[in-house]
Amino acid sequence: MSLHSPIPSESHPRGSKLTPWICRVGLIPLIFFFLAISSIIARAVDMDAWVGFGSPGASSNRYLPDSWNLFSVSLSGQGVSGQCQLQVALKSGDRTDVYSRRISLHEGPLNEVHSFAVKIKSNNQFRFTGGNAAPEITVQLVKDGQKIGERTIALPLASEPKTFNVLALTKDGSGLNFLMKKKLGLIHHHFNTSYLQDGSQGMMARSAPSGSSGKLTGKNLKRSEINPSANLDVLYSDTRTLPTLQQAYGMVDAIVLADAPLDNLTEDQSAALKGFVRDGGLLIVSGGGDLARFKSQLLLDLLPIVPDNITSAPDLPELATRYHTPLGMKENLALIEGRLKEGASSLLTKTSSKVPLISFRPYGCGTVVFTSFDCYSPALRGWSPAPSMWRDMLLIGAPPVSPRTLVEAHGDEYMANNTSQNLVDAMAGKPAGNAPSFQTLAIFLGMYLILLIPVSGFVLKKLDRRELTWITAPCLIIGFSVASYLIARSLKGNALTLNRVAVIETTANSDQYAGTAQMSLYSPQHTEYDIEFGTSEGARNSYSGFSPSEIYSAMLSSASGSLTVEQDQTPAIRKADVRLWDKRSFGIPFSPSLGGPVNISTKMINEKIVHIEITNHTHYMLKNCTLSNTEQIIALGNLGPGETIKKEMVWLNRGGGSSLNLIGGSNSVPGFPNPDLPQTKLSDADALKFALAQIVSQARHMDSNWYEPTGDYGRVTTAFAGWFDDPIVDVTVDGKRPSGTEMNLLVTHIPTPADAPERLSSAVNPFKREPILDLEDEQTANKSKLGIFK
Repeated sequence: MSLHSPIPSESHPRGSKLTPWICRVGLIPLIFFFLAISSIIARAVDMDAWVGFGSPGASSNRYLPDSWNLFSVSLSGQGVSGQCQLQVALKSGDRTDVYSRRISLHEGPLNEVHSFAVKIKSNNQFRFTGGNAAPEITVQLVKDGQKIGERTIALPLASEPKTFNVLALTKDGSGLNFLMKKKLGLIHHHFNTSYLQDGSQGMMARSAPSGSSGKLTGKNLKRSEINPSANLDVLYSDTRTLPTLQQAYGMVDAIVLADAPLDNLTEDQSAALKGFVRDGGLLIVSGGGDLARFKSQLLLDLLPIVPDNITSAPDLPELATRYHTPLGMKENLALIEGRLKEGASSLLTKTSSKVPLISFRPYGCGTVVFTSFDCYSPALRGWSPAPSMWRDMLLIGAPPVSPRTLVEAHGDEYMANNTSQNLVDAMAGKPAGNAPSFQTLAIFLGMYLILLIPVSGFVLKKLDRRELTWITAPCLIIGFSVASYLIARSLKGNALTLNRVAVIETTANSDQYAGTAQMSLYSPQHTEYDIEFGTSEGARNSYSGFSPSEIYSAMLSSASGSLTVEQDQTPAIRKADVRLWDKRSFGIPFSPSLGGPVNISTKMINEKIVHIEITNHTHYMLKNCTLSNTEQIIALGNLGPGETIKKEMVWLNRGGGSSLNLIGGSNSVPGFPNPDLPQTKLSDADALKFALAQIVSQARHMDSNWYEPTGDYGRVTTAFAGWFDDPIVDVTVDGKRPSGTEMNLLVTHIPTPADAPERLSSAVNPFKREPILDLEDEQTANKSKLGIFK
């Protein structure tokens, strides 16, 4: 037999017996693979996500570019037991910002909605067109490093930045669309009108009525003075999907609480709703016949009255008289009656019983309006002057010029300017700006060049050892490099610092404070940092429900790195990359507790002069205090805890000018840092103080229409301001308290005195002016909505 002949199969009986076993063993990994895939599929969670208020895919959904927006994620299907990470990634160009929260899931059917606050930037430098580049948005649910759900979504239509947005909380998701059918002349709160480029002073400019001598008053303000470029939109939301972070209300100007139930609100949702008002929002609560509804803790804290009982009325002649049209009710209307809380006022009072029909009360920086009747009832919705009544109520919530808004706006890359750069530099501290003098650089470089070339060459030539150049040249280069580093280190320092500023704002006699903190992290090395807020037990509630973010991103070369933002009970920024001897800036809103209010009482002495009495009930020594409005600025000195100061000043009489001037002329506030004086070197604290005062003092209000508070950053106010440097911003870096300087500004807005003459009180209270009954029709036909819950 040939050695190359094939071997018969019969000669290998053992191999034929092993083949089935080999096949079976080979199938085992494949079986395990399919079992794992089946397990993953079985455990996958169904996800849906959407931006804005409403429901998934609703045509009514909107988002506001360059603002915080509500982002909702619904989870359904079969759940898994344990802790998971819910992540929202916004990819724009090379940068990806990830918002994450920890959630606990359970096995079995899921039916949950979780909300985020996300900042959606637009790449359009003109901004008012709504932007032209949408980020890619991906949602993931991760457990133990394994992805168990994913969804990619597209943005809905963008809202115009100037649009006044009303969020209506109603049972059926409709009912207030009639507000969009009339021109109400309202602009989104704190919108900077310099972005509107039509005509002199932008679209916001309006002419005074003929025969008015150029000055508008409460009696000659007519339809022609309503802002022609203003538009209003009504949004709807099921209360079950309301946000748990107050920043998610960023696009909303007013919330109308109609007949929607509040029983299912979580503690976080209630806190976010109260935070929306405290931050400067307007809440309008509709009354009616359900007294138990107004006994919830949320409404007891917010309402301007203490509800006592229910009565009924066949008519409301007070409304008919003010708006010159009878209601024509076919049945009695239920009224909630009660006594006004301290600090609350009646806008419209029932003549027979002196019970307030419409009342309001400041809450922090915002306002709560309460109608004792159900303003959502069919009788009121079908009443022809209803839009005029709603316009009056919405104007009550027109916010004052807000120093927090100004500081936040200057942290926006679109608003960045020299004043913003001054604050960035001040927060970064002296090490970040230190640089060797020109003389030092010239001497250093001269020595380097001389030693490297002529001296080295001459000495080695003299010794006839030119081959040593291969050793001396690298040694000189290394030596000068080390010397350069040591010199730079001596100038830049080797300490991580986090300088901070905080602006805290409220209304007189309120213990509800709204704050915003900004900080710059200066790093002595190139590394990543974890920054956490509200880690101490006492400060946790002040930061829970807020989201940190990066600011001044257009001004920092290192700001292009991606960020991971945790929106949990302890908000945090993870793995923030900062380069060697560089800085990176961050900001976060918070709601500090100062221990008590700043009590301020006012009394008119005559038609121009007001007597003001201020008592500091906070825990802090307030320094370099001032009283200021567009008429004058008065230095008050320092005001310690429990101390009182009395002053007389000219009450605000007109618009225009800088309404929150904290520094005035170079010598207007004694003791205030003034870098313009010869040979003045500011400390870190004074540099922070001066840079912050510069930004706040840039607020401007247009003269064109003082009575319509829709220009620039809000209406003009008289304000009390004071400074303190006690640490109040609770922040850690990599789990440790960083070194650095902190400077805090407290601004308290003073309401118009109760005994002010009509020409002053009517400027801020539309119910003391004649209503505008001939409102023009809104021509935009496509704004009609059918409701979102039908």
